[in-house]
Amino acid sequence: MPRAVLLTLAIVAILYMLAAVALTGIQPFTEIDDTSGFPMAFYSRGWDWAARLAAGGEIITLPVVVLISLLAQPRLFVAMARDGLLPKLFLELKAGTWVSGIGMTLLAGFVPFQQLDDWISAGILVAFSITNTSLILLRCCHPGDNSSAKLWRALIIFHMLSFVASLLLASTNSNLKIMGGVMLPLTLWFACGMAWMFPRSPTFGGSILSLRHDCEDSNIRYFEAPGVPYIPLLGIFINWYLIAQLEWTGLILLLFYLAFTGAMYFFANRCNSRSFTYTPPWKQQHSPNVLHAQSYQGTNVEYSYEDHDDGVNEEEKNLISNISLPRMQTKTLTE
Repeated sequence: MPRAVLLTLAIVAILYMLAAVALTGIQPFTEIDDTSGFPMAFYSRGWDWAARLAAGGEIITLPVVVLISLLAQPRLFVAMARDGLLPKLFLELKAGTWVSGIGMTLLAGFVPFQQLDDWISAGILVAFSITNTSLILLRCCHPGDNSSAKLWRALIIFHMLSFVASLLLASTNSNLKIMGGVMLPLTLWFACGMAWMFPRSPTFGGSILSLRHDCEDSNIRYFEAPGVPYIPLLGIFINWYLIAQLEWTGLILLLFYLAFTGAMYFFANRCNSRSFTYTPPWKQQHSPNVLHAQSYQGTNVEYSYEDHDDGVNEEEKNLISNISLPRMQTKTLTE
């Protein structure tokens, strides 16, 4: 799976770079249209057939992207509702689908494309930063001590330093650029200090999940991201630097969105959220030949397998641990 993801990203990046080289070869980059680059570039050269072909491709592919988003978003709502972060109404896929569809329609119809483009780009970059932050927390938190709270504070400070340094470096004012150049070594020094103060934990998840790295009992090999915490910290800084390139309206909308969602997450739903320690089904204590099942209240989710004396094979373990879709019928797996 990691090789497939990395190979897919490499192919997409190469195709994007080749397309950018072709587009800038057709038209100067200062004249490229923000909303429809290739069709307008072809029109400027008098290639009407190529412009129509490119425009038709955009019309076909954009609904596909929206459809894929609509398929994933309701299931994210279901997962958040299970943890108490959303009302129980979102435990049903139909409710999440209606909310996602209406929300996307309103945004597409009333928000200008340029602002929406900046907002989406900033949201994706923030999501990448959150992913990098989560990886550092899971790999560097040590169970049994208070390193988790210290690491949280250090990561928040690093995010703030990265954001401020990125804003100064992206500024057109020469004095502000100089200040950004001064803050950049400070940010790098702070990142190196974090790597020294919070070394890698012997357990994945530390005090958060407490999932052990060793897999001698289950003979499972897990992929581990290399270069933690250096690569995630570098990714966080690069993401904030790209966000700093956006217009001020996009930055203000992003800060408003982060403040709103942060307040909703930490205050409004704090009393309803539920934490848990995940235990793989094949490691849970149960007697042989007894049906083991787990269900989520209100979602009709249930999965099960039949444990024989000779154990459960690897394929069945992976299938059982990955079942998370709602309204799935009970499955009894046998060797």
